Amino acid sequence: MIISIVTYALLIGLILAGGKFAGIKGVNKDFVSLNKTKALRGLAALGVILHHVSQQSAFRETKTLSFFADIGIYFVAIFFFCSGYGLVKSYLTKKDYLDGFIRNRIVRTLAVPFWVNSILYALFFFFVIGAEYPLSKWICGITGITLINEYAWFPIVLSILYLAFYVVYRNCRSFAKGNAIIALVIVLLASFFWLGGHFAWWNGPSNWYLDDALWEQKKWWMDLKLLWFSGEWWVNTCVAFLMGILFGQNEEKVVLWLKKFYWAKLLSALVVFAGCLWLQSYGMNHFGYWSELSGNGPGIGEKAITWIMQQPSIIMFIVVLFMFMMKFNTENPVTRFFGNFSLETYLMNYMAVLLFWPLIYNGRSEEVISGCGNLNLVLFEIGVVFGSVLLGLVYRLICKQAKKLIK
Repeated sequence: MIISIVTYALLIGLILAGGKFAGIKGVNKDFVSLNKTKALRGLAALGVILHHVSQQSAFRETKTLSFFADIGIYFVAIFFFCSGYGLVKSYLTKKDYLDGFIRNRIVRTLAVPFWVNSILYALFFFFVIGAEYPLSKWICGITGITLINEYAWFPIVLSILYLAFYVVYRNCRSFAKGNAIIALVIVLLASFFWLGGHFAWWNGPSNWYLDDALWEQKKWWMDLKLLWFSGEWWVNTCVAFLMGILFGQNEEKVVLWLKKFYWAKLLSALVVFAGCLWLQSYGMNHFGYWSELSGNGPGIGEKAITWIMQQPSIIMFIVVLFMFMMKFNTENPVTRFFGNFSLETYLMNYMAVLLFWPLIYNGRSEEVISGCGNLNLVLFEIGVVFGSVLLGLVYRLICKQAKKLIK
């Protein structure tokens, strides 16, 4: 409990530090400026790290940092929103922005860092962890055919959305048609998960994965968190990317409308958001993403329904968040730092988790170490946060050299 209270207090202090309140009647005119969105991404990056910490069994069993356990999707939604918003604003304000877009925005910004990250993780698993994988797994992991870093799904999805944006706005001058196509792409990506599930359920007899013996005999690529789109986290926040595009296209009109009767609209948005959270909870409890485990086959329909019922909560979270930012936003050296290194710290976060794994687990199993009080949890949390930052800085330097070589 003390760990949670101290962590929450530090985060509140971080948010308040450098905060700017526009007053009862005023509005922060720069609430979606580059500096403000970078600071917001910095807070989101820190939130994702704490989310991954809170998901560990040792933290769940003691209900430590429980606030972060199930809200990682909202931190990721911030990244998608800012990405969509940044793309469309650059498209609208920079001449010939799409020229060289694939090279600069996809290859250099996302693809190269992804492959460098995969190579680093392969070296880490081989030399530090001592993993003994089949040759095919090493090759697929390094090339990105499967994930060797289970947190590295984000640059893959973002690259696909960037590519969709490029193709659509390169060939379609109508915002309405372009946005409709991107919405269709998002639904298509979601359907990959609905059909594929969390693992290769389709490679064997019906419900084979519920048989412990058959599960132990499966091929390596049939496991969890390896195949593309094998998890709801790949697709449940992509709608925020489209929201960023829509907001960027209509920013002045939206802000002007929100300013009129702001407090009544904020209260209404909060009420709607609460209703959306209830809808999301209902979908999770009555249908669920992990419908394969019900024994009724892959549960494709249940996944689709759950995804549909979750989307309103993502949309309303973004609406409420940026309505708050119209009145209050924050920027300080810590948030700016995390904002500038958000992708790097995120991609190296899993390595930090594995490095400090022995503090809370016996060996490489998930058997929680007991009898340490909460000291090991404190050390694990601090180690993962600072380890993600330090590894992220090293990773950034390596990526810079890799980009120079490729250029």
